[in-house]
Amino acid sequence: ETFDEQAMQARYEIQTRNRAPTWDPTYPFSYPVGAIPSDTSIPDDLTNNSFSKVTHIADGSNSNIYTAHFQGQKVVIKMIKEGMETDPIALHEFDLEYGMLSRIKHPHVINILGAGYEPRRFMVLEYLSGGSLNDLLAQNEAKR
Repeated sequence: ETFDEQAMQARYEIQTRNRAPTWDPTYPFSYPVGAIPSDTSIPDDLTNNSFSKVTHIADGSNSNIYTAHFQGQKVVIKMIKEGMETDPIALHEFDLEYGMLSRIKHPHVINILGAGYEPRRFMVLEYLSGGSLNDLLAQNEAKR
């Protein structure tokens, strides 16, 4: 297969899910993610009580990142940072990421497992144990 054939195959393998965020988009001119069919089976009413062994691991520009255990598996919680929950751009980016992840099922895209509002908006993502992207890039660079 050529690269173009592989890319075309990957596009066909992407399956959309019928997952829709229940909160309204914060930016009226955003991409109409809601127009994409979604799977409403993702729980979006999770609370802090849904998790055990919560550990802070990193901070992004708009989010705090934690690991935790949820329904017997290790997961990642991405929570909008305190103080950013009123920033329309941060909310737009968070909602867009949630909306897109909740509609895509592909082996090369992380799965979303749930979401919630309290104490701030958050999404629950599958945990990938292969290390950070930075570690992987460093390993590949060392092989050269």
